[in-house]
Amino acid sequence: MANETITAILDNQTLYMNLTKLFNDVGLTKFSIFKNVYIQSLVIFLVLMIVVNIIVYVIKKYIQFLTRKTKTNIDDLLIEKTQQPITIVLYISALKLAIIPLIVPPVFARILDSIIVILFTVIAVRVIDVLLDSWGKAIAKKTKSKVDDELITLAHKASKVVLVLIGLMFILSVWGIEIGPLLASLGIAGIAIAFALQSALGNIIGGISLIIDKTIKVGDKIVLESGEMGTVHDIGLRSTRIMNFDGEMLSVPNGMLSNMKIVNWGDPAPPARFTVNFGVTYGTDVEKVQRIAMKSIKKVKMVAKDPEPVVYFGEMGDFSLNFMARCWVEDFNDRYAAKQEVTRNIYNDFNKAGLNFAFPTQSLYVEKFKMEQPKKKK
Repeated sequence: MANETITAILDNQTLYMNLTKLFNDVGLTKFSIFKNVYIQSLVIFLVLMIVVNIIVYVIKKYIQFLTRKTKTNIDDLLIEKTQQPITIVLYISALKLAIIPLIVPPVFARILDSIIVILFTVIAVRVIDVLLDSWGKAIAKKTKSKVDDELITLAHKASKVVLVLIGLMFILSVWGIEIGPLLASLGIAGIAIAFALQSALGNIIGGISLIIDKTIKVGDKIVLESGEMGTVHDIGLRSTRIMNFDGEMLSVPNGMLSNMKIVNWGDPAPPARFTVNFGVTYGTDVEKVQRIAMKSIKKVKMVAKDPEPVVYFGEMGDFSLNFMARCWVEDFNDRYAAKQEVTRNIYNDFNKAGLNFAFPTQSLYVEKFKMEQPKKKK
């Protein structure tokens, strides 16, 4: 601390000697009034203020001329948000130079340096805010999920915390406080906090991965590895909400969701296939079954013509001849309605054609045998 104070005083004395030489070269010291250090400081401050205002005016006009030629408004917002603090930094710098002839205590210079650090922190925060608002929101508008907006808000807060901590470290350095031990203690505290928030951070990272990988999006109909199925209602920062087909809302943590297998009926394309299984009794004409089933399918307008529906003779089961009718729909949202209509048509058309659906049966064979009569005792 003592060495820094001595260095600061020597630096100020060197600058003072240079400024005194400048006053002598200009010829101002011929006048007794300019031999007063307070007058010298006032003259320096007024001259620097004029110079600063000229620089600010010229730069502002030049930059505004350049920004008019750009299509984006990011540069205009950056100028609007940073112009005032930058101007104040220049004014404070002018004040620091102006008070050199006074040989003020180093603590005053440290106060001014601390204010400059605070202003630079404010400038950095405003720049990050403008960039996040302009770029982040432009990206978020392209998705239906709210997690983008929540991530932008989180990024705003996180960036402010980081920049404030960096500014605080610079201020501590200005005042001669060692920040090495402080950084070590902050590192240990950060590890403890990370362990405490492991679950929450896992869910946040899981939500980010869902957005980046585009695994699911709002409106997709999905089936989870655990068996639940429904429509993705919202992808939040911590969890994803899924509306099942009973109208119940399921909330699944993003960390769990990002690590499980998910069947997405709407990805990669809207068309979807469904299967109707049915069985008829033994002895039924297979070709007749396939022909009538195809007619039943083609009555349904939702069934796509390409790929063409197919009726397979699957197997000869224990109780029936088993068939599979496989059909496609243009939109996966129509699969249940189309499956119901196809199933109903097959059932009705088979009944009209006299074809019998099979059901589990058992045949019991009773063997007659002659029972022996007990012998009568004599």
